[in-house]
Amino acid sequence: MTSAASDRARAVLDYHERTKHHFHRMARSSGFMEWANQPDPFRRYAGAGLVSLPLASRDPDLGYDGLYASAAPAADSSPVLAMVNCKPVTQQMYDMHLRQRQIRRPTDEQNNNRELVLEEVINLELVNQDAERKGIADRPDVSAQLAQQRRALLAGIAMQEYVKDHPVEDADLQAHYDKQFGASQEFMARHILLNSRDAAVAAIGSLDKGEDFAELAKQHSTGPSKSVGGDLGWFEADQMVPEFAAATAQLSNGSYTKEPVKTQFGWHVILREDSREVPKPDLATARPEIEAEIRQEHVAQMVRDIRAKADIEVKGPGGEQ
Repeated sequence: MTSAASDRARAVLDYHERTKHHFHRMARSSGFMEWANQPDPFRRYAGAGLVSLPLASRDPDLGYDGLYASAAPAADSSPVLAMVNCKPVTQQMYDMHLRQRQIRRPTDEQNNNRELVLEEVINLELVNQDAERKGIADRPDVSAQLAQQRRALLAGIAMQEYVKDHPVEDADLQAHYDKQFGASQEFMARHILLNSRDAAVAAIGSLDKGEDFAELAKQHSTGPSKSVGGDLGWFEADQMVPEFAAATAQLSNGSYTKEPVKTQFGWHVILREDSREVPKPDLATARPEIEAEIRQEHVAQMVRDIRAKADIEVKGPGGEQ
């Protein structure tokens, strides 16, 4: 839940307790409490360091869920649907509420119930006016949160516009795809983990004499795979520490290391049993994920460019130099 929406929820609950019977019926019939307790619609852009509107799931016209106009703004010339204590509830306010409702509950058949949706907007306006009368917006903690939400709103819109002006190019998409889903192998291997190089050399000597790898692992390995004969199953190279991965990649199927392999865990003797190419998705399947990553990179670059032109002075925790 956004901080502003959280404050609204608390205000609603306070008001609910004071006018319990009347408001309880109103809130339950209108679905208002579901709106007040909606989840936070924001996420962070990787590398950008800014909280922003989700690009893929939000219409730029919707604005920020945590900021809800208390009455029709000055520029709103849309038809007036209702008057609430002499303040207009307009078609624009209705449309925005409906579109946000459709995002939160896309399969709710009540989205088509104009009377119910209008009641939700009216109830929202009523509670908002009550909060205004109580001076909630003037409280320092609330005004600070509203200022933060305004910063987030403007930054989010700026990011959306930047991404719109910098579409993902096919060549960039292909390059990212090739980098992420290039040729890769999986290995099936066993290992014997030992505490000293001499013990590992002795194990290799036993293998050279024809002893069974799995039995040697069960007898001598100090690793958790001892009970299954050192079996590690299938894995990709980047799932293992670099020394182990490199040694495994250099082996052929069915061969074992002739020299002990040292890692942070001890000394290993490795048997590579099999290998296979890692299946990869086609470009069309991977496209949405890759496009999202590229957009995040674009936003991160946008922030870096802005920071490069900015005068930033970071002070200590107490504001001191």
